[in-house]
Amino acid sequence: MRGSPSKSSSGRLRQLRRALPRAKPAQGGKRVAVARVRRPGGVDGSVSVTPYADDPSALVPGAKVLAGDASYTVSAVKRAGSGLTLTFVEIRHPEEAEKLRGVDLEVLEADVPPAPPGVYYHYQIIGALVVTLQGKTLGRVSEILETPANDVYVVRPESGGADVLLPAVAGVVREVDTEAGVIKADPPEGMN
Repeated sequence: MRGSPSKSSSGRLRQLRRALPRAKPAQGGKRVAVARVRRPGGVDGSVSVTPYADDPSALVPGAKVLAGDASYTVSAVKRAGSGLTLTFVEIRHPEEAEKLRGVDLEVLEADVPPAPPGVYYHYQIIGALVVTLQGKTLGRVSEILETPANDVYVVRPESGGADVLLPAVAGVVREVDTEAGVIKADPPEGMN
């Protein structure tokens, strides 16, 4: 996925908040964590989960999720406060659901709903190489700090030294190429 970041009315880069962690290589494609199981949700074997994205559209009835080496099919989804309660076809008892406590639920990257143009999942940003418009390498994004005003990319220089805090705003982040894993940036003076 390639595109230039777009601005919201506040001038900040739009992106999916509380996003999905870095994708992990797996048989059949990269795996992307979409939620963490908090606890069993009831006597029917359901589980309470915390989704990693504001839009948990990867967790719908019929969706296949992975937990370690096991695969589960979502049969029902209910909103539960800020989380969700999921029921799986393969799990019918709370004792079975207990085994998933604290486990990340993952989907194959191909099953992650596409982000709108100019919007990126965190897993697409973390690990990306950041270069200036002049071609100077700043380092790789190691973390994303979510602030009320805008997200901030923590860029760790590959040669060591202090991290660079790069505001994720359209005037600074000029282009994101998720396929190549490269972000072109025009950092404020003194940041490069």
